[in-house]
Amino acid sequence: MNVDGQDCYLVATAASLGKVGDVINVTLKNGQQVPCVIADAKSSSDWNYTKYGHSGAGGVNVLEFEV
Repeated sequence: MNVDGQDCYLVATAASLGKVGDVINVTLKNGQQVPCVIADAKSSSDWNYTKYGHSGAGGVNVLEFEV
């Protein structure tokens, strides 16, 4: 999605990280910044929902890229 001339990825996050329509910059472990737009919210009714995302495989999935 293009926002003010910048291409952004569409992502889903937990409600604690923003709301649908918010533009966020995600910083990867290597320091690379990825511009994103929150396009969907993770379901808080899922059994593995936490404040920051869905838990699994020994961690938390904070982002889900929309494809």
